[in-house]
Amino acid sequence: MKKQASDPQRRQLYRIVYPLKARPRIQLGEESFAVIDLCERGIRFLHSGALGFKMGEEVQATVHFADGSSVEIQGSVMRVQDNQTVLHLGVPISPAKVLQEQRYLLKHFPGYE
Repeated sequence: MKKQASDPQRRQLYRIVYPLKARPRIQLGEESFAVIDLCERGIRFLHSGALGFKMGEEVQATVHFADGSSVEIQGSVMRVQDNQTVLHLGVPISPAKVLQEQRYLLKHFPGYE
């Protein structure tokens, strides 16, 4: 069956949208922020508007997951809107890690889809 344009997942890569209590943290220098969602090639996180990210700015960070694992990421700022920033990752997060995160959420957050 062909997906309709109104389907929430119209992307090439599967995106994990985190429940509030399960959000990983992205560490940027001394600052740490909640991750709203991620996929292999991108990550969206909350931040204080005072940080002042700029479009195209290169960012290096570490994402710390609830299971205790972490991933080093590098990317460029693709969008800044209010208190949210979206990074496009130069090197993708492994598909295995994305799948592991999905399994973790399904196991620890019944009803998560």
